Amino acid sequence: MLQIIDQMIILTLLTLLGFVCFKTGVMNEISNKYLSKLIISIMCPAIIIDSVVNMQHDESQAAVPWVFGAAIVLYFTLPLLSKLCCFAFGIKAPQAKLYEAMLTFSNVGFIGIPVVQAVYGNKAIFYLSIFIFVYNMAVFTYGTYLVSHGAAEKKFALKDTLNAAVIGSLLGILIYFLHIDLPFTVCKAVGMIGQTTTPLAMIVIGSTLAATSVQSIFNIKHLYLMSIVKLLFLPLVIRLLFGLFITDQMILGVSVIVAGMPVASNLVMLCNQYGGDSSLLAKGSFMTTILSVFSIPLVVWFIMLPL
Repeated sequence: MLQIIDQMIILTLLTLLGFVCFKTGVMNEISNKYLSKLIISIMCPAIIIDSVVNMQHDESQAAVPWVFGAAIVLYFTLPLLSKLCCFAFGIKAPQAKLYEAMLTFSNVGFIGIPVVQAVYGNKAIFYLSIFIFVYNMAVFTYGTYLVSHGAAEKKFALKDTLNAAVIGSLLGILIYFLHIDLPFTVCKAVGMIGQTTTPLAMIVIGSTLAATSVQSIFNIKHLYLMSIVKLLFLPLVIRLLFGLFITDQMILGVSVIVAGMPVASNLVMLCNQYGGDSSLLAKGSFMTTILSVFSIPLVVWFIMLPL
């Protein structure tokens, strides 16, 4: 668990760096918008393809369809649960769509990878990579629709679902299943680009937070409710539901971990592109990241429950 706590501290420090950059004039709202576009258009596709080229083709081939199935079911289940929770909270549109996005989409990469590795070892990273594929297809289609709802600068259009990240996910699937070997130099370049995604994303979140009152993060009642549901309630529900039909404990565990991670940082990037309320998403990402230090051990305990 010390490795996981270290990851939380790193994320917090990167967020604080972005906060300082905004306050000192190194960054501003315009830079937030264009850096967000760079992350979504270039860096996210790079990290997707990089994860594919590092997969082991000879490992767990028989489990691949089951993992894909679990990931697809997860990203149909979480939106439904999120809608029910927002209705129960009494959150009105357009903020309800943002809360739905926060409850549905998690930081499955930077935080999810070390958690899965700590619990199950390197073999489970292969499973998580498949979840990341499905996640990216969902967040850059349905997630884009949610964060653009009520946005000021432009409206969501169906063509927006065919973006660089979705194309990157499709290319990744083709590369994996067709056993395409990319040149070493290309793989190295793509990997270097992908490695910059999380640090830059957290810096942009910190800069976005700096544009609003820090005190307001802790004055929003619905953020507390969302954090409790996101970090504890949803993974418990997924554990109970998926435990009814998934017998492979590793696939079940990865599903629960994905559901219980903090709010995805790339939601802020997407919202910045559309001119929506990215400050609310940044607050949600920051708060859940801090609280996940305490919730992640409980999520791991959920997984181990003999139900």
